[in-house]
Amino acid sequence: MILIIRHRNLDIEFKSKLDKNNYNYSYQPVLHFNYVKNKIINSENKIFIIASIQAVKSIRLQRNEYFSLIKDAQLFVIGKKVKEALVKLGVNNIIKTFDTTTSLLKFIQKNNFYKKIKFEYLCGSVVNDEFINQMKMKKFTLRKKIVYEVIPAAQLLERTKAVIRNGNIKVIVFYSVYSAKIFLKLLRKYGLLSSISRDVRILCFSKRILNHLSSGKFLPNKKIHAIKKPKSELLFQYIKKTLN
Repeated sequence: MILIIRHRNLDIEFKSKLDKNNYNYSYQPVLHFNYVKNKIINSENKIFIIASIQAVKSIRLQRNEYFSLIKDAQLFVIGKKVKEALVKLGVNNIIKTFDTTTSLLKFIQKNNFYKKIKFEYLCGSVVNDEFINQMKMKKFTLRKKIVYEVIPAAQLLERTKAVIRNGNIKVIVFYSVYSAKIFLKLLRKYGLLSSISRDVRILCFSKRILNHLSSGKFLPNKKIHAIKKPKSELLFQYIKKTLN
């Protein structure tokens, strides 16, 4: 059994591959989202950063407020899926797409032109503080603009509790540091943390998640791994290698 800590509708392509290969899996969402309106102003020396599907959904759901502005703005995008979602909306002014915020930061450090740019990060109420701090430390101008609220789940699904108690889990997949924190908090709430076998493989969508979980206090003595780049194809290949 593969336990995926995410909403099942966020990566249909990945889910289809699991179905095609007859893998037994279950989704456990631990985050909910509330889309909010926030005043956004574009300017010639501004570049917007969009790093999540949820930010794109906020743009789509509040099309009248956001879309005309975003369509004319300059964009840096994190992730292939985010880019595809924006293009599907009709946004074609993406300057560059990056795999991670780390690669974005490395790119702008190579050109002093970006020191003059005002970056605006369209994000949720929970963000990658490491990226924010690095941008400030490198003297880039960055402003957060919250376009959706992140609400942690208060309980686990009954199915999730059952498969954990029965020892059926072989792989747990984490897509973000925050969702990993919430899931582990819920495990402690239900007294299930000790039910996660040492043989369970913990698979992280990024090295940042791995570094967080490997600190020792969260999942001691567990087999924790991260894919080299945050791509669904690499995630699937690792699962296939692990379970076959």
